[in-house]
Amino acid sequence: MQRNHKIDFIKAISIIYVVFIHSIAPIIDKSPIASPDWNILLIYRTIVSPAVPLFFMCSGVLLFDENKKITVESIFKKYLPRILIALFFWSAIYEVQNLYLLHNQTGVIEKTAIEKAIQNLIFFRHNHQMYYLHIMILYYLLTPIAKVFLDHAKISEIKLFLVIWAIFGICLPTFSRITFLKEYAGFTKYVYMPMGYAAVGYGILGHYISQKSKTKSINKASALLSVLAGFLLALIMTKRLSMEQNQVIITFWGGMSFSVLLISKGFFELVYSLDLKLFGLKFFEKISLASFSIFLTHDIFLKFAKFYSFNLNNFSMNILYSLPLFTFIVVLLSYILYLILKFIPIVNKYLI
Repeated sequence: MQRNHKIDFIKAISIIYVVFIHSIAPIIDKSPIASPDWNILLIYRTIVSPAVPLFFMCSGVLLFDENKKITVESIFKKYLPRILIALFFWSAIYEVQNLYLLHNQTGVIEKTAIEKAIQNLIFFRHNHQMYYLHIMILYYLLTPIAKVFLDHAKISEIKLFLVIWAIFGICLPTFSRITFLKEYAGFTKYVYMPMGYAAVGYGILGHYISQKSKTKSINKASALLSVLAGFLLALIMTKRLSMEQNQVIITFWGGMSFSVLLISKGFFELVYSLDLKLFGLKFFEKISLASFSIFLTHDIFLKFAKFYSFNLNNFSMNILYSLPLFTFIVVLLSYILYLILKFIPIVNKYLI
C-alpha cells in the first residue's frame, strides 16, 4: 500500500511538537509571568499546542478508511495487545529509571520506593505522556463502532456529529469554568464529553477532512484563518489568565480546548489543500515511522538531562534559539535509539 505522505508529514510535525512541549514545560513554569523570556515561551508553546490532537486526527484517517478492514476480533487480537504491551513495558522502564536516579541522588533505594513503583504500574499512574496510550485503549475499542457509523452515515449526519462533539467535547470543557457557563454547572457536569471520548471526535474530524479533500477543494484561506484565530485565542487568553492568577494557566493549550481545535482543524485542512513535494521528503517519512518510538522514549532523555543539569542554561544563546536546539537534540537521540531498537525483532514488533 502506498504511503500517505500528508499523514507522514503531519505525524512528523506532531512528534516534534510533543517533544517541544515536554522540553518547554519545566522552563515556562519557572519563568516570571510576562517577562521577555516568558513571552517567547508563550508563543512557542501556543504554536506546538495541537501536537496530540493532530495524532488523533491522523489515527482517524488511517483507522476509519473505508478500505481498511478492522473487526472487533482484530481490535482485541492485534491493536489492544500491542498498545498494552508497549504501555506497561515502557512504564516499567520509566519506573526503573526513577529508581536509578533516586539511588544516584540518595545512595539507597528503600523498599517503599520499590513498592510505590509497582503500585504506579498496577494502578495506571504511569509516566506523564502515557495518558495518550490510555486514551488510545478507548479509541481502539470505539473504532469498530465509529467505522460502522462513518461507512453508512450521510455527510449531513457526520457534520451533525462533529457539531455535537465540538459543543459538548470541546466548547463546554473550555468555557464552562471561565464564563457565564459556570453558573450552569448543574447541567454541564452531566453532559460534557470526557477527554477520552472526545479524542475519537478528532479522529472523525480527520477522516472527514481527508474524505472531503477527495471530492472538493478545501478553502485555503478559511483553513489559514482557522489556524490564526485559534493561535490568537490561545495566546491572548493564556496570557490574560496567567497574569490574572500569577501562574501558568493551560486551559487554552489543552488538546480539548476550542483554540486548539481551531489550530488543529486549520492545519489539517491546509495540509490536505496543498500538494507540496515537501510532504514526500524521506525525512518526514522516517520521523513518522519512528514517531511512536520517539513518543515512548523521549522523556528518558529529558529525565537524564534534568538530573544531570543539562538544560537550556548550557547553551550560550537566546532562548529563542536554544529551545529549538535542545528539542532537536532530544528528537535526534530518540531517533537514534529507535534505529537501534528496530533491529531487535520482538522489540520492533511489540514495543515501538
